[in-house]
Amino acid sequence: MVVTLGLTAATVAATGSVAAAAEHGDNSVVRTDKGAVRGTATGPVRAFRGIPYAAAPTGDRRWTPPAPAARWSGVRDATRPGSACPQTGSVRPAGPRSSNEDCLYLNVTAPRTPAAEPRAVMVYLHGGDHTDGSGAMHGAQQLAARGDVIVVTVNYRLSALGYLAHPALEARGESGNYG
Repeated sequence: MVVTLGLTAATVAATGSVAAAAEHGDNSVVRTDKGAVRGTATGPVRAFRGIPYAAAPTGDRRWTPPAPAARWSGVRDATRPGSACPQTGSVRPAGPRSSNEDCLYLNVTAPRTPAAEPRAVMVYLHGGDHTDGSGAMHGAQQLAARGDVIVVTVNYRLSALGYLAHPALEARGESGNYG
């Protein structure tokens, strides 16, 4: 539960700049606290996809709480979702077709039209019994457009890569909740 709340807080913090920038104009490049991203504008919404919110949970970072994402230089392509996390469930054909352990990415979808007041930000963590799914699986376009809200969808580690509890991992700290 603590890691999940930390993940949510990190997600909201990481999207603050994108969400604020999505409030103004149609510029496809916005600045975040980690660097600039280029998104897309389609129909009534703007979308910034595949933005890393944590370092890749691979190697020594496997089975540890998320570490902050590194800053990048230049403009990062945010026109496609990041990789889905490896999963054991079966949500095909609607689910992701491929996955990768480097999967801690978020997507921000916002209405294109400027707002007089800041819009609400909704963080959506997909279901799937902690075994399958991805943030990109559920299109946020309609919700953002019709609900006049900024929608953030998130990938998080699933199955054993996110929730393995094992005595060998207890010495490293929290065991069993790395989502």
